[in-house]
Amino acid sequence: AMEEQCESSLEVPDFSATAEPLEGSWIDDAAAIFHRYGFCILLNALGGQEIADVLQTCLEVEAEMLLLDPDRLGCRDAGRYSFGAAAKSGHMLHHPAWQHLLQSTPVLMVLKKIF
Repeated sequence: AMEEQCESSLEVPDFSATAEPLEGSWIDDAAAIFHRYGFCILLNALGGQEIADVLQTCLEVEAEMLLLDPDRLGCRDAGRYSFGAAAKSGHMLHHPAWQHLLQSTPVLMVLKKIF
C-alpha cells in the first residue's frame, strides 16, 4: 500500500545520509549531499508515526496540486512540482506534520551545518 504509492526511480543511497545519535561524519555527509544536489534524504531523522504523518500530508498536498494541473505541466518542468510553490506562504509549515521536521534533532544538526 504505502510502498506502492511511493515507488520511485530515485537511487536513495546516492542522495541520503543516515542520522546517528551523536555528532559525526554523517552530518558532513548530509551537508555535502545537500550542497551538491539541493536536497538530502536524512534517514532515521523521524520516527514511524512522524514519517506516516509527513507522508500523508505530502500525498494530500500532491492530490490538491494535481487537481489544479490536469495536464501535468508542473511548476518546475513537466510533471515536476515544488511544495514551496504549493502554498501562498512559500512553505509547508502551516501543515502540522511539517513541524516534525523542525522538532527533529538530526534535521536541526544538519541545517546548522548547511547554513
